[in-house]
Amino acid sequence: MTYTSTVEQLRHYTLDFMKNKRLFYCATLHLVVMDQNQTKYRAALLQIFQYRDFRVLGLNSIFSSFGGMGETVAIGWIVLELTDSPFMVGVVMALKMGPHLFLGIVAGAVVDMVDRRTFMPFISALTALPNIIIALLLMADLLELWHLLLLILLSGCLNPFSATTRQSFAYDIVGPALAMQGLAGLTMLSRVGGMIGAGLVGVAIGRSGLGVAFMIIGIAQLLSGGVMLLAKSAGQAAPTERESIIDNLKGFVKEIRTNKALSQLVLLVGAVEMLGFSHMTLLPSLARDVLKVGPEGLGVMNSIKGAGALLGLAVFASVGDVRRKGLLFLLVLHVFGIAIVFLGLSKTLILTVMILIVVSTMTALSDVLSQGLMQLNVPNKLRGRAMGSWLFAIGTSPLGYLEIGALASFASVGIALMVNGLGVVILAAGVTLVSSRIRKL
Repeated sequence: MTYTSTVEQLRHYTLDFMKNKRLFYCATLHLVVMDQNQTKYRAALLQIFQYRDFRVLGLNSIFSSFGGMGETVAIGWIVLELTDSPFMVGVVMALKMGPHLFLGIVAGAVVDMVDRRTFMPFISALTALPNIIIALLLMADLLELWHLLLLILLSGCLNPFSATTRQSFAYDIVGPALAMQGLAGLTMLSRVGGMIGAGLVGVAIGRSGLGVAFMIIGIAQLLSGGVMLLAKSAGQAAPTERESIIDNLKGFVKEIRTNKALSQLVLLVGAVEMLGFSHMTLLPSLARDVLKVGPEGLGVMNSIKGAGALLGLAVFASVGDVRRKGLLFLLVLHVFGIAIVFLGLSKTLILTVMILIVVSTMTALSDVLSQGLMQLNVPNKLRGRAMGSWLFAIGTSPLGYLEIGALASFASVGIALMVNGLGVVILAAGVTLVSSRIRKL
């Protein structure tokens, strides 16, 4: 068929289409509906950014995640260099996350007692101190392993207070109607910061050394606290009832006993944290021993994988309210587990990065959905403690870090990832079958 005949046929079909009024009107109506839906989706995403304090909180999240993801890259690399053991990387990551288990509920009780807007600058800036001290010790060539372990433990003790305050304040600003979109938008911005931080810290390690890398991390965390001084309001949904820490803890214990959906979510999030999120422990070993790409490659892996998460979160934040949030959460967990299995099978950098994009998207959606479900299923005055229970749940991650690190040392990195990925799939399938409460949320 020649080019001329093709054009002629297209012109003929177009004229027929214009003459067929019914078809023309239907198509026009379809385009209008599509445009209206797109406008609605864009509006759902943009509404959360109409709040000035949410934009301020977004900057806090970017700087905080820059430091947090950079810290993960730097800690993983320095421990691997000092010990040459993926198991020790798991031990150190366990020290970093372990305090969430013991301090998560306490952090929630504290956050429900204070003005979150004024508390955030203090706690965000305080998290910078351990990394600045590590940087100074490295530059003076005085750092020993016990110094590193102690300072990482201190950082881990501060993180529950910072994370609980940030997530609760996001809800305070946007209110219950936009709670999921607010958490998704905040997570999306944190992924931007984490993506930049992972890449720059990886490059800094390779070119300037670990001392400079840890100093960059500390400066970013200081900035995260500084920007919160620009916040002006406590938020439209901020709790009006203030009780003591002891009363807050008693109230939460009563809630967790009677609220079966909340208690099941805590157990599920804890199990997913152990089996699924523990894959991060093996990324340094995957970069160095399997892919042979060095610290720069590790930084690139952590940076690029955030691109898929940004896209997934942007779509989620754009679509407005999701009716069956619990069922969507379980679907996300199925995909998460399958992606981890494929990560264990990957042997090339390009394929690994593509899989990490999927993994990162599912981790982001898992966090948003679990946090949102917990906050939406408790009274307003308990939302800080609901986030504390989420941090309590992810505090089980040290068990996962130790398990996957030991399995990788005993067998291989690939086998460890595949075993844990299958565990996530089996867990998600089991909860889908037996828990009607979570399915119906």
